[in-house]
Amino acid sequence: MDRHDKPHQKPVKLILENTHNVEQMLIQPDNCIYNMAKIPHGYAVIFNQEKFTTESKLEAREGSCVDVKKLERLFHSLNYIVEIFNDFTSEEIKHKVTYYSKHINHKNYDSFICVFLSHGIYRYICAKDGLIDVDKVFQQFCGHECPTLAGKPKIFIIQACRGKKYDLGVDVVDSARTENIKISDDLGCNLPSESDFLLAYATTNNYKAFRNPKSGSWYIQDLVTVIEKYHSRMDLLRMLTRVNYLMAQRESQDFHDDDSVKKQSPSIVSRLRRDLYFSMDAAIIGRSYSAISPLSA
Repeated sequence: MDRHDKPHQKPVKLILENTHNVEQMLIQPDNCIYNMAKIPHGYAVIFNQEKFTTESKLEAREGSCVDVKKLERLFHSLNYIVEIFNDFTSEEIKHKVTYYSKHINHKNYDSFICVFLSHGIYRYICAKDGLIDVDKVFQQFCGHECPTLAGKPKIFIIQACRGKKYDLGVDVVDSARTENIKISDDLGCNLPSESDFLLAYATTNNYKAFRNPKSGSWYIQDLVTVIEKYHSRMDLLRMLTRVNYLMAQRESQDFHDDDSVKKQSPSIVSRLRRDLYFSMDAAIIGRSYSAISPLSA
């Protein structure tokens, strides 16, 4: 990516008051936080799979439209261009993914969000007529595949089951994989091709995710609640940790096969290199930095 694509940012001089004195701080936005100063920030794409072909033998996902409305409202409030695609076939999803990775110039945006709401199994999510490998979706937005998003945060939210197990309270740990393909970001430094991704899964690998036909999925409910409340002063990873806390309080016993308590634990896979706030004002309020070039000192 051309390092001159992004205008040079001058340090911002801020006056921060506390109970003891007034501190003068020189803030270098590039050092520890992502630059989220552009309006709009970029695209927020939602693939909502509510109905499926008869041949798939999948039940309709009642309540998914509630999730869509909540996410649409949230992303609009965060200054994203929201585009929603309902009940797409696997080929239609692949075409749209290619469109956003290959044909959209993200030069004038500072991030990208993609949401999948569907049934799922392991690393696959269900299209209307078949399966989509989400790992292959992620790969299309790596630095060498989508250079205008190199060095910028790419957020993927997956509301889908990832297996057939019910979580009875046992902790499950996910791990991220990386590879050493290098790409240059807007600062000119070499980055792993898969850096700057945040993958937010509704549940851990091998486990089911829950959805209420009237109020929507557990995960999207709590995700929207937390981000709406804290986005003006908290970075995304901290907010997702709050979501995990809320999710840990939820349980379900509404099953015919047994009366054991069913739980759900979201999984966060972060390859972010900086704190991600949804506005520069939020970063200032959140105090995501120290005085004068914190990471270069």
